[in-house]
Amino acid sequence: MLLQAITVASKNQASALSQILQATDQIAAVVEENTAMAQESSACSEELAAQAARLQELIEVFKLYVKEAEQGKIVD
Repeated sequence: MLLQAITVASKNQASALSQILQATDQIAAVVEENTAMAQESSACSEELAAQAARLQELIEVFKLYVKEAEQGKIVD
């Protein structure tokens, strides 16, 4: 009777450990996926910042052109 109870308990523990390992593997996969997405988001943010800086430069050139045109410094 005691040996049978120990056997059942051992099987239950083995099953529980298997489930824990599966869950751990799933968590690891999600963490890896999140890491990849975070790196991709970071790269996109850097690219967007570079594009925003370039746009700001172009806006400044346009403002200068408009200002010069208003002052009559630009001749067609």
